[in-house]
Amino acid sequence: MQTFDVIVVGGGLVGVSFVLGLEHAGVSVALIEPHRPRVPASDGSWDRRVYAISPGNAAWLTELGVWPCLPADRLERVEAMQIFGDAVHGRLAFSAYDAGLRELAWILENSVLHHALWQRLNDVPHVTAYCPAGCREVAWGRDYAVLTLEDGRELTARLIVGADGADSWVRDRAGIAGHLDDYRQRGVVANFATARPHEGTAYQWFRADGVLALLPLPGNRV
Repeated sequence: MQTFDVIVVGGGLVGVSFVLGLEHAGVSVALIEPHRPRVPASDGSWDRRVYAISPGNAAWLTELGVWPCLPADRLERVEAMQIFGDAVHGRLAFSAYDAGLRELAWILENSVLHHALWQRLNDVPHVTAYCPAGCREVAWGRDYAVLTLEDGRELTARLIVGADGADSWVRDRAGIAGHLDDYRQRGVVANFATARPHEGTAYQWFRADGVLALLPLPGNRV
């Protein structure tokens, strides 16, 4: 049986970010993830899932040592936003420069950020990663819990963190109820090459039948 201060189940963006945030907390951490980390595509394709990273989150990722691991050619600044409303012919415009900022946000692909987070894990000695590894059972004690992996290994810790998604195995085993609300909405995500430069501008149209958003990617892509 191996003993840790914290066990984190789930090696996605939330789980790995949390683990890296404990680097200077003086605790030992086990990270459990059933799937090998994704590697960004090398064929020039782009993720369907992208994130808008606020300047505050970019600063936090810099503190974690993750931002320098991100390839500059897969990052795009949002320097302005143009927002339109068909119902009342409304329009809003935001400019980073008018707000005294270098950018309003960054647009970044999921796989690129996930890969950088896992790269950073190689530099932190307080983390032991079990990947790929699944969970079989957990026993809750008064002062600690014992987590049994699918291969029979047992880990113990004073705290187990569930960062394993909407259908969390940890939440279920802890007896924490969850409730889902179906908004009955669907979305379509696609990547496009554009004939005209986007100039770092994000566009949104609030239409009667839904919302259309174009987020800038590096080069003439949205």
